[in-house]
This record gives sequence, C-alpha cells and structure tokens, in this order.
Amino acid sequence: MGNTACGKWCSSICSPGEEEQKEAQKISITIPENSKKRAKQRKKKAEKNKKKVEKKTKKKAKGSKKNLPAEILDQKEFYDQFSDSDCENSDYGDMHTKPSLMRKGYCKQMFKNFVYDWIKENLESEKALAKFIRLGPFKVKTRDAGASDDTSPYKIQKKVEYGKSSSKENNGEKMKSLYFGEFLGNCKQGRGVYLENKQNLYEGFFINDKPEGKGRLIYSNGDIYQGEFENGKFSGYGKLVTKADFCQGNFKDGRLNGVALEIMKQSPKDKYFGHFVNGKKHGEGELIFEDGDVYNGEFKNDKFHGEGTMKYDNGDVYTGHYEDSVMEGRGKLTLKTGEVYAGCFENDMFEGQGTLTKKDGNSYEGNFHLGKKHGEGYHIDRRGKRTRVKYENGKEVE
Repeated sequence: MGNTACGKWCSSICSPGEEEQKEAQKISITIPENSKKRAKQRKKKAEKNKKKVEKKTKKKAKGSKKNLPAEILDQKEFYDQFSDSDCENSDYGDMHTKPSLMRKGYCKQMFKNFVYDWIKENLESEKALAKFIRLGPFKVKTRDAGASDDTSPYKIQKKVEYGKSSSKENNGEKMKSLYFGEFLGNCKQGRGVYLENKQNLYEGFFINDKPEGKGRLIYSNGDIYQGEFENGKFSGYGKLVTKADFCQGNFKDGRLNGVALEIMKQSPKDKYFGHFVNGKKHGEGELIFEDGDVYNGEFKNDKFHGEGTMKYDNGDVYTGHYEDSVMEGRGKLTLKTGEVYAGCFENDMFEGQGTLTKKDGNSYEGNFHLGKKHGEGYHIDRRGKRTRVKYENGKEVE
C-alpha cells in the first residue's frame, strides 16, 4: 500500500496533469500572438514614418503652383495680360476670398510664386533691390498680422497710386507707387507689398491702408526697419539698421521708446543699452565709448544728467552728479595715481569745498577754485594732525 501511494504521488509530480497541459498550450499560443502584435506595431510605425516623410515633401513643395487653388493660378495668367500703365489709378484682377488669403493659407504661396518677381521688376532703387535680393522675402506668420475683427470678403489687387505733386498727364514716374496684395473694400488690408515711389519697399500687413502688425521696410538708401508697426509708424519691438547705426528695442510713433540697444557703426563707434524717450537716451543706461570709457547712470535728452559713474580707459573713476554731461555738484574722483578728491565740482573741475587725499595718506581739506587749491584750508597728515594753510591758484601763501 505504501508503494502504491508513493507511485501515485510520484506520478502526480513527474507526469503533467490536465492543468499543466493547458498552461503549456496557453504559452505556445501566446508566443505567436505576441509576434503578430509586434508585427502590427512595426507596420503602424512604418506607416507613421511614411506620413511624416510625405508631410515634409509637401512642405518643401508648398510653394509650387500645383498647391495653389485654380482660381489663384487663373489670376496670375490674368495679371500677366496687363502692364502697370494699363491700370493707373484703378484696381484689376481682383479675386474675392472669405476669409482673407492669409487666414485661408494661400497667401504665402501666392506671394512666393508671383509677387517677388514683380518686386524685382518694379523696384527702381538699386540699393533697396540689392538688400531685398540679399535678405530674401520677408517671412511672416498669420499671428503677425495687426488686430482686426473684419470677416468681410478680401480680394487680391494690383494698384497704382500717385502722390500729390504728380499727375497722370506727366506720367509722374518719380511719384508713382505700386501695391500688390490684399484689399478690403477700397483699403489695403491684410498682407501686401507696397513700393512707395518705386523706391522704398514695404512688405508686411496693412489695416485701413496703413502698415499694421509685423513688416519690413527697406529704404531707397539701403536702411532697413524690421518689426512691429502701428498706424503706419514703427511701434513695438523692432530693429532699425542704417548706415550710421544699429538700433534694437522698443519703438513708439517711429522713435525709440523704452529699453533698447544702439550701436554706432561710424566713428565714434559707441554702444548704448538703456532707456529711450522719443528717440533720445533718457533714464538709466550704460554707454560704452569707442576709446574704452564706460558711463553707467542717468541720462536726460541724450546727456549724462543725475547720478552716474564714469570709468575712464586710463584708470580714473568718477562717481557723482552730472548736469548736461559735465561733473556738477558733489562727487568723488579717484585718479590712477592714487589721489582721491571728494567734494564739489563745477564744469568738470574742483570747485568749492573738498578734500584731496594723496597716495601717501596726507590730505588737504579746504577750498578749491577752477580745479586748484584756493583760499583757506588744512593740511592733514596720516596721524590726523591738522595745520592751517592758505592757497592762491594752487600755490601756498603765508
């Protein structure tokens, strides 16, 4: 009986029962199922990568004519039938869209395909054209447009305008301005390109006939402003590059206002970073001179005014009050020789009461005039001993 029980016990351990057989079957089934899942995942990943590649290819080819709606392509052929002289003081070839081309996503292709060749053909200023070709088209995004809630139909137009001192009778070549872009009613609205007198080039956005939002203005002399516009003027953050200087910062009504950087490109090649008001240095700022001098402090109408510190290239340092860019009032001047003057200044010179301390520790405390010891005062040695003295024009007298 013992052997029989042992045999049953051993057989239950050594030979697989029904449950063990089922588990083994499950494992054998799950292995191919897992491989099928992995195959599906690989397939999905491959399809996803394929879509990404297709998307990139579409982006690269976005500027091609095939991506444009048929009505825009028809407009191009329609535009080509006319010269600028055929449409003086009138608009033609208008294409209505609702909403604007910019919001519809066609404006970029339209400008890329047609407008930039038109700029090269019509911009007469050699300097402005050279800048445009070097920089390439101004890149914009939908969010760069000025704030406008209009949902009325927009249209694409070419238009010729004349200034007050010109007329159609004399052809007014120098005063003729050209526009290619979006209109709302009779106003430039949306994205457009404007050739003022065929000399200055503006690319960007318009609201009510005026630049609004982000844009770029290239002047006939080669100067460039790129940034935000409001009501036709530089307003907001922007960069202005001229032959004389480079400015980057906040503008208001066409002038620097707020914090900005100004770098002079012609001698003296100074650099300024700080506050501006109406295009002038005003408030706290730092001015680095071409010769190495550095001023940190307050400005008023482009001049040092108020408290400030001037570190000279030769090692001298002045800290104190300024008026109209000269030392005026109380201040402290530390010379590279080790001498220190603390007291009153007038017109950049020691004037009135002050103390001049030498490198060895001896000092003079008393009156100064035109930068020299003048009047009564005291000699004070390193131990603090005071001796009464009198000076005239820097010379001691009895």
